[in-house]
Amino acid sequence: MFSAKDTVATPATDDRATTTGTTLRAVLVATAVALVGALGTYAIARAVSGDLVVDGPNGATPVPVGAVVVATVVAGFAAWGLSVLARRTSRPRTVLVGLLALGLLVSTVPPPSGATTTTTAAWLLLIHLVVAVPLVTLAWRLVQRPA
Repeated sequence: MFSAKDTVATPATDDRATTTGTTLRAVLVATAVALVGALGTYAIARAVSGDLVVDGPNGATPVPVGAVVVATVVAGFAAWGLSVLARRTSRPRTVLVGLLALGLLVSTVPPPSGATTTTTAAWLLLIHLVVAVPLVTLAWRLVQRPA
């Protein structure tokens, strides 16, 4: 019969499980920090400037808080994915910088083009930058970890 004493985990599986758990925890914490920052900036923007209105398929539409939440969570997991992708290359840091720069550039195009006012565009860009700080930091740290 086997007991708990008979099962011995190998160092390789223990390290992999620890690394995976630590990585997932880091992704969740960075995404939560980004989310708090995004929601705080969104709340300040609404208090100072009113609704953030963008052109939608049905005309001018206020940006719902749910869109801020979903976009931030998606961005958090995208940052993780980009760091995983970069680590698979021969020059992970260089690739990551390129991917993050491209991602930030692409993410900053919709706010000014869809915003109905300059103020809304500025607030949306600020939200993007507030979200980017913890997520870029996360991706940079993940790509520098030993394999």
